[in-house]
Amino acid sequence: MLSVRVGFSMKKLFAGATIVAALVLVPALAAKAAPPVYSWTGCYVGGNAGAAMAHNSWFDPQLAFYNGANHSTGGVAGGQIGCDIQSGNFVFGVQAMADWANLKGNHPYTDDPRFTDSNRASWLATLTGRVGYAVQPAALIYVKGGAAWARNTFTEDCDVSVGAGCPGQATATRSGWIAGAGFEYRLAPMWSVFVEYNYMDLGNSTSTLVYTDASTYDYTIRQTTQAVLFGVNYRFGGPR
Repeated sequence: MLSVRVGFSMKKLFAGATIVAALVLVPALAAKAAPPVYSWTGCYVGGNAGAAMAHNSWFDPQLAFYNGANHSTGGVAGGQIGCDIQSGNFVFGVQAMADWANLKGNHPYTDDPRFTDSNRASWLATLTGRVGYAVQPAALIYVKGGAAWARNTFTEDCDVSVGAGCPGQATATRSGWIAGAGFEYRLAPMWSVFVEYNYMDLGNSTSTLVYTDASTYDYTIRQTTQAVLFGVNYRFGGPR
């Protein structure tokens, strides 16, 4: 009779231990298996790289003559900093971005092939607002827009038959607006990656080229730029 009671007590003890273990382990395992819930609220700093193309149309205001256009192409790389606030699935933020650039292009003067006009952009910068929608907790699609700047060098070269005077050159920081769209994905609570497309319109502006013989000549140049960027952000300052 004693052995029966002992066996029955051991069974009850084992069953109770099993229930306790289940109450402790099952929620823990479920929590571990559940995907993390991300908040986009907070700030970030990161880097980016990509390719860009600037379209440059040259106009001679003295002769009222369109003298051609070129596409300045090349790589860009730099960094960005910004902050976001999430409300429901919507994310609102501001961002500053600055990129080194090496965009080069040239074209012959339309009416006189002895002259070659060229552009080089050495950096791009933007200050934008951003509105996004979290299609998943870790996935964000967004649009952005705001102000844009570019540093340019404009040059006119000529062949030896023209004689002294060339080249002529001017440098200018152009300003305008930017609109873009992108996709950002959280790899981990503090890390995200993104890809985005940007269009910048820097408008029409007249630059005065100064030549080696100290003479000057004005050109009105219209410039737009397109860029595709890939980047990574480190996020901080928000809930996890």
